[in-house]
This record gives sequence, structure tokens and C-alpha cells, in this order.
Amino acid sequence: MLGTSVFSLQSSPWPPKLVERALTPTLCTQALSETFFWPFWSAGLYKVVSDAAQTTSPLVSREIIRFVQSAYSAQRAGEPVPGPGRGVAMAVGLFLMQLFVSVCMNNTFARSGQCGVLARAALISSLYRKAFKMSNKARTDISNAKLVSHISTGISRIDWASTFFHFAWTCIIQLVEVVVILLCTIGVSSLPGVAIVIAAIPLQTWAMKQLYKGRRIAQKHTDARIKTISELRASTSSLSPSPPLLAS
Repeated sequence: MLGTSVFSLQSSPWPPKLVERALTPTLCTQALSETFFWPFWSAGLYKVVSDAAQTTSPLVSREIIRFVQSAYSAQRAGEPVPGPGRGVAMAVGLFLMQLFVSVCMNNTFARSGQCGVLARAALISSLYRKAFKMSNKARTDISNAKLVSHISTGISRIDWASTFFHFAWTCIIQLVEVVVILLCTIGVSSLPGVAIVIAAIPLQTWAMKQLYKGRRIAQKHTDARIKTISELRASTSSLSPSPPLLAS
């Protein structure tokens, strides 16, 4: 299925939406949604279900601990010990929850990664088709080094964006679940810790923006390095003697 999809992407004249919108993060998300609707968003649904099971599993662990403590206290007091059925059921349920978390998380990475690979193949194919149709004037502005840089860095980010896009919006749902659980178990005293987490979000956003600014500055040096290496390889291949066509 994956090979057929890649072949259809590379052999068909589409995707105009994916190619035109790949430059803007918001439009790129819309293009991925329109092109790979169900595989793309089903990965997010798997992520939500996985986060819900992972967030609520400590509650089951707490009930198991309480059950063991009550059984121990009843044995020490000489009272009837509750049967092990409830404890075994909770232990099996906790194991199934962890198994469910693993399956859903693997489906998240598999489905989103598949969309990223297909989008990357389509963009690389479109870039090569565009490069063969470029005029000489456009060739002076966009060299082979820039084309290689687009493929190795720019288009590769589409793969990462498709994989980790769902982490950006599912974390809000997971944060709400954690806050509700803390308020129900600990109470109002958990609000200072929640406030610290919320206050750290702008700081983390600022840090990521600084990293992206540094990446843009380093991109110029990367283009220059790729151009230098390409020129060295071209000059080396032109100077090296070619092997004979018919070896004796």
C-alpha cells in the first residue's frame, strides 16, 4: 500500500495544494489534512486515546495499593480478608491499559510517519520536475546547492511536522486531564504546581523561537558548504581519468 501510494504520488501531476502550501505552517497543515485526511487525523485520535489511558493508569495503581493496604490491615486486625478477585482484576486492567497505550502510540507514529513520507516523496518529485524546467536566469539564483539544501533540510521538516504536529494540540487535552485529576485527588493545593507549568509555556515558546532563529542563520553556512562540496566533487570528477569502456 505504501509503495503504491508513493508511486501514484510521484507519477501524478498533483499535489498543487501540497506544493503551494508547504511554505507556510498553517497552510501546510491544511494541505496535509486535505490530502491525507483520515490517516493524518486518525493518528491524532490514537494520540488522544493513548494520553487518556496513560494519564488515568496511576489512578488504577493507587486503587491497587489501597486494596493491598486494606487486605493487610484486615489480616492484622483479624477481620475477614477481601477476596483477591478485585485486586487481580485491577492488575490485569492496568496491564491492558499499558498495552493499549503502547499500541495506540505506535499507531500514532506509524500513521503520521506514513503521511510524512508520502508528502516528502511528492514534494521531492515536484521539486525535481520544477528544477528540470527552470530557465538559465532562475538557475543563477537557485543553484544545485540550494536544491540539495531544500531536499535535505526544508522538505525533511515536512516529515517531522507530520509526525509531531499532533503533539502540539493533544498536549492541551492531556494538561486538562491532569489538572482535573489533581483537583479531584489533591485539591486546591495542586493549583500552584499547575500555575508553574502554565507559566513555563511562554518561556519554552521563546526558547524555541531563538533556536529557529539560530537555525536560519546556520542555514546560510549550510548552503555555502553544500555549494563548495558540490564544486569540489565536480572538479575532482572532471580531473580524474575515466576508466576504459572495454577492459581487457
